[in-house]
Amino acid sequence: MSDSVKLMKKWFDDIQGDEIVGGLSAQEMAYVIYAAAHYGFSSEKTNFEMEFGKEFKNLAFIMPNIYGQIDNISSYPDKMGNNVKYDADQIYQLRMEGKTGKEICKILGLPLDKERSLSTNPGWKKAKKDLDAQKNTDSVQKNTETVQTVTDSTDTDTTVQKSVNIINGFDF
Repeated sequence: MSDSVKLMKKWFDDIQGDEIVGGLSAQEMAYVIYAAAHYGFSSEKTNFEMEFGKEFKNLAFIMPNIYGQIDNISSYPDKMGNNVKYDADQIYQLRMEGKTGKEICKILGLPLDKERSLSTNPGWKKAKKDLDAQKNTDSVQKNTETVQTVTDSTDTDTTVQKSVNIINGFDF
């Protein structure tokens, strides 16, 4: 039993657009929405014939997909906006130390299945940006050191040509 139920407009739009169903009347749609809400609150499936009459018996074939969707949503409460907020500063610091998502989860005492959700954290994003910038700086510094080594040689014509080739991405 739940205190709240999340219903998605798309489910009901899909029913209305279904070629087999052919669209429901407002009354039929109201019964389907009632059945979805009732299931979400009580986990009891609606018997359309008993609740609304024999002429609405066929609405039952629409419900298994909706019941399944409600079950999926109710088993993942954090997907309904109750996400735990992670400390961005801690995640940034740990990421800058080279820790992986799993390692960060272990250190912070988070379930390992939250590893992927760390990538949306502002601390993770900032660390990624800073680490990428650091890689680019390291790459430029390495290329500069290579050019410096080449320019230290005594043959200046060869040195100039090698420097140009290295800068252009070729190392001859």
